[in-house]
Amino acid sequence: GLNDQCYVVGISAVYSGAQHAFVWMCDMMTDIGTPDGFLVSGATSVNDYGQVVGYANGAYQSQYAYLWEDGNWTYIGTLPDLDYSASFDINNPGQIVGHSFMLGPGGGSLAWIYEDGNLTGLGTLGGGRSSAYALNDEGQVVGSSRTNNNKTHAFLWENGTMTDLGVLPNETGSAAYDINENGQVCGSSSHKLNQYPFPTFRTACFWDGDDIIEIGKLPGYTRNNAAGGINDQCQVVGYSSDNGNDPHAFIWEDGVLTDLNDLKGEFRP
Repeated sequence: GLNDQCYVVGISAVYSGAQHAFVWMCDMMTDIGTPDGFLVSGATSVNDYGQVVGYANGAYQSQYAYLWEDGNWTYIGTLPDLDYSASFDINNPGQIVGHSFMLGPGGGSLAWIYEDGNLTGLGTLGGGRSSAYALNDEGQVVGSSRTNNNKTHAFLWENGTMTDLGVLPNETGSAAYDINENGQVCGSSSHKLNQYPFPTFRTACFWDGDDIIEIGKLPGYTRNNAAGGINDQCQVVGYSSDNGNDPHAFIWEDGVLTDLNDLKGEFRP
């Protein structure tokens, strides 16, 4: 995660071998530790006020959504009838989005928004699963959900209503990973090849109102392409990867897709 003050948050290994959430600012990485009783934490997003959201991992794949602020960890909670949770994004008003879930073959997940100490489920597009990945300062939320025909589609949630954002032509699935303050959304659209081992092919895409636009693929990368971030200038970043090829980051601007490896300068540790 990254805010407008260039604070960066994430996860890093520490001396003990465990992994801890960190905040990077002013060329310094700070270990923000873990909630009491946990050995592993991770940070996924930070707003412009330095509030950090993420998770703590417990035993047996358990996971718990947390907010970190001024050195203190606050447990966000989980939705009724679901055991675990993870938080993915926080906006400047302090709203947080994520999902609650159960492990195991019969386990489901449900997207939520957290505001003023209250956790509210966002529902689904008719299926049994949903996850919320990002929101803007207007409280518009994006993510993915199962539909009533068991497909996974990107959604936009606003004022209590979840809207199916659809898929690219000839595709069957989609997911939305970020939204800017103009309500423009980025993510991926996908389909499965109907032959063993039934691989999934993803194409990076962009939603602007009712329009869904294919961002494209870097040369040589046909299998796995997704757009993960968008700013208010409609610059989109993401990655392309494929079997046998290293992943490459890209930026998409004014309809032009650029491999960020082509812009790299000298490495500075």
